[in-house]
This record gives sequence, C-alpha cells and structure tokens, in this order.
Amino acid sequence: MKQRHILPAVILFLGMLNGCGAARPSKYYQLSVPGESTLGTDPAHYSVTLLLGPITTSNLYRDDHIVYTSEGQVISVYEYHR
Repeated sequence: MKQRHILPAVILFLGMLNGCGAARPSKYYQLSVPGESTLGTDPAHYSVTLLLGPITTSNLYRDDHIVYTSEGQVISVYEYHR
C-alpha cells in the first residue's frame, strides 16, 4: 500500500525541485561621453532664444529596459538588459 504512494510523491517532489532554478541575472549598461568637450577660444554667439515644450515619449522609454526594434514597426524591450 505504501509503495503506491511513494512513486507519485517522488514524481511530485522532482517536479517541484525542477522549478527551483536560478533566475537570469540582469545586465546593466552605461553610456558615457569619451572625454570632455571643450569650446574654442572664441565661440560664436547667436542672438537666438530657444523655447522648448514638454517632451513626451512612449511608456517603453520610461522604464530602465533597453528598447529595440527588429522589423522597423515592432518595438520590444530586452528583459534582462538595462
């Protein structure tokens, strides 16, 4: 009688143990400017005033995931790359 219950219990235990894997680690990237930009000795001055409005973008760019496109129309994000 006990042998009938042992095999399903072992199979259930192995199935639960199979789901206990490690998650993929996230990879983080940082963009940096190569060196400092220096202005010339006499930079040109323009009498221009710029008026900028509020910048809006897709909700995809508000998260820290890297956004990419593969077919020009479909935008996706990398799940484990930031």
